Amino acid sequence: MSNSIRPPDDIQIAAMNKKKAAIRDPMAGGAGTPWEDRGSVGLVGGFFKTLGMGLFSPAKLLASIRRPETFTDARGFALACGVMWGAGLAVQSLLWARTAGDAYRIDSTMYYLGVLLEGGGAVVFTFVGLNLFANLFIKMVSTDLKGRNVPPTLMQNLTAYSLAPAVFVLVPVVGPLVAGAWTFFNFNVIGIKRLQLKFSSTFIGVLLSTIVIAGLAVLLRFVGWYLFNTATQAYTNTTPGTSFLGL
Repeated sequence: MSNSIRPPDDIQIAAMNKKKAAIRDPMAGGAGTPWEDRGSVGLVGGFFKTLGMGLFSPAKLLASIRRPETFTDARGFALACGVMWGAGLAVQSLLWARTAGDAYRIDSTMYYLGVLLEGGGAVVFTFVGLNLFANLFIKMVSTDLKGRNVPPTLMQNLTAYSLAPAVFVLVPVVGPLVAGAWTFFNFNVIGIKRLQLKFSSTFIGVLLSTIVIAGLAVLLRFVGWYLFNTATQAYTNTTPGTSFLGL
């Protein structure tokens, strides 16, 4: 005769129920971001309130997305962040031109045209990088998602709202580094808070995805300026051994 005792089927273990209840559906909608409510709070007010939340309350911002199944609203916010990246990189390039001294002879007209193209390219790359990050990150953490529903549109939304630190790119010299580091932090919030993944898998996924995207961005910037200068002679190195834009 077996001594094992089988508990009744209707007994519920509170600890197990609590753990199950803590797992949130990634596609669950929230109360709405200020940007989604820009119709009532105003375009400018909605943008800056969302920007503030993206900087200081990123988890709350990501949890408040009302329509994670569509990228329509977040696309506008991502565009604004892309414009800030473009303007910020233009600021860095113009600052370099002012401090280059006698090391370079600069054709102002062609160089300003190059800066304008660089800014436009940064806006375009914002969307390329956003979609690339969303796809790379999901593939890298797919094992830990354990069947949870995380479609591309959700990741696009989460990534777009995590770009708020782009505002720091406008700060001369250190701006891009601050923006990049802060955005890296926000990307980790996506995995840990919204998707409820482990810190280790989130950090590794974000790190590898960011390395790919940052490396591609630096390469495109270098190649773009090289090709542009080859065609226009916007700047001419008069001092051997110096480098252009720190690349």
